[in-house]
Amino acid sequence: MTPLFYARGNSEQTGLSDNVTTKRIFGSEIFDADGVYDTSTGLFTVPTTGKYCIIAGLNIDGGSNTGTQ
Repeated sequence: MTPLFYARGNSEQTGLSDNVTTKRIFGSEIFDADGVYDTSTGLFTVPTTGKYCIIAGLNIDGGSNTGTQ
């Protein structure tokens, strides 16, 4: 069953701002059977028509609130 790839983040992403969309690129490949994932852009190139299941996981830490309310 190909294509099959597994990529993960290669570092923590820090210094993010509130209310800003941030793209997370999984830049480290564990495996990529058909070369369908680009670690520099984070794009998966669909090689053929079909159905695909893509699963992603993120750990999000809200940090601390240093402002006054």
